[in-house]
Amino acid sequence: MPNQNIVENGGFESGSLVPWVSSFASITQQFVHSGNFAAELDGGQNVAYLAQYAIPAIPGNSYSLTLYLAKDSELPAPPVQIQIIFLNEAFQTTGTGLFQAVSAENIPYAGQGNWATVTATTEIAPPGTTQIYLLINTLPAPAAADVLVDDVSVVAEGGVPTGPTGPTGPTGITGATGPTGPTGATGITGVTGETGSTGLAGVTGETGSTGLTGVTGETGTTGLTGVTGETGATGLTGVTGVTGETGSTGPTGVTGETGATGLTGVTGETGLTGPTGVTGETGATGLTGV
Repeated sequence: MPNQNIVENGGFESGSLVPWVSSFASITQQFVHSGNFAAELDGGQNVAYLAQYAIPAIPGNSYSLTLYLAKDSELPAPPVQIQIIFLNEAFQTTGTGLFQAVSAENIPYAGQGNWATVTATTEIAPPGTTQIYLLINTLPAPAAADVLVDDVSVVAEGGVPTGPTGPTGPTGITGATGPTGPTGATGITGVTGETGSTGLAGVTGETGSTGLTGVTGETGTTGLTGVTGETGATGLTGVTGVTGETGSTGPTGVTGETGATGLTGVTGETGLTGPTGVTGETGATGLTGV
């Protein structure tokens, strides 16, 4: 006997999305892979998703995922991502089981009867795993078609299928409280709920008529010019900076030798000046020649 699908309402045949958690998602009957209903994720600028928690899982098992995708028009589809994350009882992550990306060109148009089959197998569930978190989401894409999702199943690959839970036995005596263990890793952040729709804007009232412009008042007289304040005292002259040292004088070049001066001869003694004689009479002027 084949293992049982552990996803609840994987074919959406309840006519609702319960127990899926969703955003920008709805139920449709326009296109279905099988049965009467399928889920529809809005295309466009929003991230639309379907998620399901508390899918039972057993450590040491791997799981096989199968689902079917299509688009509702001939517009390009947005890319799709599919994830399976293993959790413990406290909804803390014990490991990543699967990450599958489906590109836009691999999502066919359901109006032509075409659906893409997506199959993948998870990693082995690590110790401490008690449940699976399954997430199917679109990525933002302008002017994109809506994505159809149908017949989602997760089946255990190894081990015994999860049977019904037996009756709870009697509660034993409470033992002594052991020391507090270290704080476990923080669980994954839950999906953000949908943003409510924006209310309608109220009607804008009519703009009143513009009143008349008042008369411009007379220009007042110009006030007297104020007295000029006293000139402040001149500040002290700053200290003169230190004069730098005078550089050393270069050496004086060598003076050439002066030639020898000849001997000066002996000057003889000056004789006595005699007395001036008597001037004689001027003679007669002779005849002028031819």
